[in-house]
Amino acid sequence: MIGKFLTIAVLAGAFAASAQQTTQRPATGPDGQITEQRAAISRLDFMLGTWTGSGWMMRGPGQRAEFNQTEVVQKKLDGTLITIDGDGRDKSNPDRIIHNAFAVFTYVPETKQYRFQPYLPGHQLDVSPTVSDHSWTWGFDAPYGKTRFTLDFADGSWHEIGEFSRDSGQTWAKNFEMTLTKAK
Repeated sequence: MIGKFLTIAVLAGAFAASAQQTTQRPATGPDGQITEQRAAISRLDFMLGTWTGSGWMMRGPGQRAEFNQTEVVQKKLDGTLITIDGDGRDKSNPDRIIHNAFAVFTYVPETKQYRFQPYLPGHQLDVSPTVSDHSWTWGFDAPYGKTRFTLDFADGSWHEIGEFSRDSGQTWAKNFEMTLTKAK
């Protein structure tokens, strides 16, 4: 009987020590990374909510399309990333989609960089945006030039412009603009 009791006591002590070790992880482990991700993503809390408004984009030379836009921005996975779901409808024909996109905004503790992954029908990118207080920018190179987007939330609205450069960023031409207000 005493042998069984000692065996149970030793096993219970080992289990308790093991449980204590797993709850006291170092800051560099997964829990520390999650804490760092949450803190970095929280810098973008100004974007959270449902936004509505209007905008325009160039769909080709002389082909300006005007749209009504809704953007739903939410934190996901315990606050470690943000999703952005955008739906832009033709102002004159709401059944026609003009600007439709989905994106995931993350932070990578190992590189200390934000990642922005926008998805458009038939296209997907993975870029490193530049995050500032109440604004951020992102862009990409294409065979025909450079594209960049600037999002500014400083006055409480969502103001976004898109620009294109054919000369490696020496000059820029606006090809997209939208202004949204927070609905919820």
